Amino acid sequence: MRLHHDERGQTILLIALSLPLMLGFIGMATDVGALFKDKRTIQSAADAAAIAGALNYNRGYTAWKTAGQNAAKANGFDYSSNGVTVNMPQMPTWQYSNYKGEAGYVEATVSKTESTIFLALFGYPTVTVQARAVATNQGTGSGCLYTTGATGTTFRTNGSAVTINAPNCGLVVESNDSNAMVVNGSRPSITLSSIGVVGGYSGPSPPHVSPAPVTNIAPESDPLNYLPQYACSISSSGKGKNKTTTYACDCASGYTCTGTPITSNTTCSTITLTGNATLSPVTSGCYANLDFSKATSVTVDPGVYIVDGDLTFGAGSVTGSGVTFYYTGQLTFGSGTYNISAPNDNSQLYNGVLFAEGILDTNGITFSGNSNTVIKGIVYAPGTDFTMNGTPSLTLDAAFVVKDMTFNGDNTFTSYGSLPGVQSPLTSVALVE
Repeated sequence: MRLHHDERGQTILLIALSLPLMLGFIGMATDVGALFKDKRTIQSAADAAAIAGALNYNRGYTAWKTAGQNAAKANGFDYSSNGVTVNMPQMPTWQYSNYKGEAGYVEATVSKTESTIFLALFGYPTVTVQARAVATNQGTGSGCLYTTGATGTTFRTNGSAVTINAPNCGLVVESNDSNAMVVNGSRPSITLSSIGVVGGYSGPSPPHVSPAPVTNIAPESDPLNYLPQYACSISSSGKGKNKTTTYACDCASGYTCTGTPITSNTTCSTITLTGNATLSPVTSGCYANLDFSKATSVTVDPGVYIVDGDLTFGAGSVTGSGVTFYYTGQLTFGSGTYNISAPNDNSQLYNGVLFAEGILDTNGITFSGNSNTVIKGIVYAPGTDFTMNGTPSLTLDAAFVVKDMTFNGDNTFTSYGSLPGVQSPLTSVALVE
């Protein structure tokens, strides 16, 4: 009778009976864990795609879509491979998005069909993993001084007592060099609203440099990389007195030039300014060099002036508002009286931009001036070295996006974006969903 109460071996029996269920749970946990891991990596790809799209938003739908798909591909999700899709509609479409149907926002949805192992036993041989992100290029800009050079020292000051007084202007140094920003001298006085450096900083601490530079920040984008670029050429025919030189410009490959004076292979006009003159933009075209040095006084009408060559200011006076000078040569200032300002209208393609140099041009820019000089607008020359000499009497309401920046002497200026009523285009890309 005692055999009926013998419990030996029951544990083995229970384990044997529950083992398939336990293995099933382990298998499901393994599949679900792998899917969650894929979800995280796909989310990173979606974030990168949305940010890349926002960076290229102003260059048109094709450009931002391609940039976003390439960013997803760089993060391991190739939109052209089996099982992967990268959708980037012209406006956010998710019904619960805070930005559904709003222009200026880029939505990226990345999905991939993943095979399962144990879930297949329960009728789920594949599972689609999806992630979504939204970015905009309308975030608040970080500053009014941007150096775009990725290596080496790209921001420096010279002189034992150099002064920079721009308390409403932030500095962003894109170089990843350990000495990306270098402040020389024993008694500098540098006052800005913020200082961010991707690489490192070398120089004195507050109060000589205020605020203290924040190093190792995340790289930021060129805030004006969407602006049109032009491909210009020079050709000659004939010889001697019969020789003619033709300047022509076209929209550069990969850029959209809608709303600019350039049409396909536009011939540039030649002009000589003397005495008291009025200059108007070419309705459909460009200028071959633009030299103000021989004129006594020039009034510049509002508009975009595309110059296939040098832009030279002389000893006379130049006055104009709502103007943009895009040039491919050298920008030179003289000792004249200048009062020029950029367009302040968001409907204008070059809103806020006073001087723009082609991104492939490396002609240096030097700013000097006197009490008769008033300059208001953005200097956009991302491939150029920029130098500002001590000009405390110069009225400068400006922002600079240049490759490399050097300050000498005493420099006082105001951020263009801080002027009352100004609609500055210096924004930044921000991930919002």
